[in-house]
Amino acid sequence: MNASSKKRLDFSARAEREYLESIAYIAEDSLVNAALVQGRIGNALELLINFPMMGAKGRMPGTREYAVPNTSHTLVYRVTAEAIRIGHVMHQRRAYFNR
Repeated sequence: MNASSKKRLDFSARAEREYLESIAYIAEDSLVNAALVQGRIGNALELLINFPMMGAKGRMPGTREYAVPNTSHTLVYRVTAEAIRIGHVMHQRRAYFNR
């Protein structure tokens, strides 16, 4: 896949808020761990840009889920013709469909 055919990455307002809150929560305990999780999520997002179908079929219709390695986070997303839309950055101990 060449760079021009890569999909755009979009975050919903909810996903952006969940991501920022999660990193801030981890940083309260450890800035090093927060940076590690931030980097791992960033790496996972890069993988999704290159391989958007790599996540498993999601629990909600039309979604996919990717458990970020070595974190407690799952990216819940939809793939459209133009973009990969991150709908949730879910901590694995929370159920996003109960919010």
